[in-house]
Amino acid sequence: MRTLSIVAAALAAVLLLSACSSSAGGGGAVLRENPEMIVFLEPDITAGQRAEVEAALRALPGVSEVSLITKEQAYQDMTEFLENQPSAAPINKDNLSEKFTVRTTDLEAYAALRDGDTSATLAGKAGVDEVLFQCVTEAECRQELGS
Repeated sequence: MRTLSIVAAALAAVLLLSACSSSAGGGGAVLRENPEMIVFLEPDITAGQRAEVEAALRALPGVSEVSLITKEQAYQDMTEFLENQPSAAPINKDNLSEKFTVRTTDLEAYAALRDGDTSATLAGKAGVDEVLFQCVTEAECRQELGS
């Protein structure tokens, strides 16, 4: 669902810009010690498909935590985040979908998932819309933002 991805990307850009601008150093500084892999789900995902995706995520090497973020939770989180943003457009809950957030045991395990074929494998599963990996270092974040 592209609307959700656009909203998520916009929020990530705001967070990344603030992190990058407040960090000092040559670009290799680790900004996130425990980054997340985010798996956005299709709006019409079935309970069975959701369970299969969750099982596949839990079976990945180095995964320590898998959490389902419901549409309602995502709406509440975005509303709270944008509460003090006067220019923020209103959020339509119907444009959001569920997602899984995945944490790993360490940065090495995260990098192995990110740099391997995890994205392609998961994207091919029924009910999965998109797989995103958070940037970890200042240099990666700047590269993602195109600056």
